[in-house]
Amino acid sequence: MRLGILTISDSVPVGKREDLSGPKIKEILGPFCSEVMYKVCTDDIEEIVTNVEELKAKVDLLVTNGGTGLMPRDNTVEALASLSHQRIEPLERAISAAMVLACGPLAALATPVVLRYNNKYIVALPGKTEEVAAAVETVIKPYFLHHIFFEHVDIKEIAREYKE
Repeated sequence: MRLGILTISDSVPVGKREDLSGPKIKEILGPFCSEVMYKVCTDDIEEIVTNVEELKAKVDLLVTNGGTGLMPRDNTVEALASLSHQRIEPLERAISAAMVLACGPLAALATPVVLRYNNKYIVALPGKTEEVAAAVETVIKPYFLHHIFFEHVDIKEIAREYKE
């Protein structure tokens, strides 16, 4: 499985803040991936769309972090709305619930988005590292390891290697 991580922030690209959420995504999902691509972009809608389009062509799962809240420059949800992909609302609700349970009721202010196209996925998460960790560990990792990872792995080959 190939993983893409896109950090969306106005402060990270100019060095005002260190990205902690992107590395957290890589820490949790990276060991299950054959390749991890990482990019950072600003909260400009056009830049988000350009980077999402570029990465989605190269990966099986693209996880964005940042820009899903209520701040004026939080444009991730709007940028992804311009893509004509199928929304997976049950996963969005599960991610939101996981973030609220782990981080408290204010985590409900973030708007996670899950899109599917051609058996590939885009998952948009908030920028708070604790919320990202809760979403990735509790919902994204189990779901995608089952639905994507096992589509790319020969289970019989793994069983043979395990017996040896």
